[in-house]
Amino acid sequence: MKRSLTLVFFVLLLVGTAFARKPEDVFGGRILVSDQPFPTNARSADAYIDAIKKASRDRIQEDKENKQWRVFFAAFFKQPPNDLEINVRVYDVTNGSRRLVDTFEQYLSNATTRAYVSDVKLRRGDGTGGYDPNSKINMVMESHGRVIADATFYIVGEVKKGPTTVDFSQPDEK
Repeated sequence: MKRSLTLVFFVLLLVGTAFARKPEDVFGGRILVSDQPFPTNARSADAYIDAIKKASRDRIQEDKENKQWRVFFAAFFKQPPNDLEINVRVYDVTNGSRRLVDTFEQYLSNATTRAYVSDVKLRRGDGTGGYDPNSKINMVMESHGRVIADATFYIVGEVKKGPTTVDFSQPDEK
């Protein structure tokens, strides 16, 4: 009797472990973004999944003093990228088309990792480059030309207003 109970317990333990949720499986292929650093550990996988969900945002507010958006991100890959270098492409998709704004590399600690947490600063545009406030952004991570994770989010800030005074003292010449 004791032996069969032990066997049943052992089988249930194995089955429970096999069906345990991993953050990489839950969020696989996605990049989650936040305006605060993501947690890097928790007491269990489910607690970590809940913490990541709570920290995740779809809008990042501008740091007006530094004229930038600091975007914390947690990327989860369905499969290991089998490379140490990840290419990140950032597009402005506000108007429905994809306008490439920036590209950069991120380096993983090993080629078999399925999760990566970091941050990036997106500088406000100056008319020739950079990011415009209230834009819809698409961040894409690639390995060997293959998309391994992506996210779409908004960067929010005040739009600079031009002069609002109009001089009507001079008549228009035709």
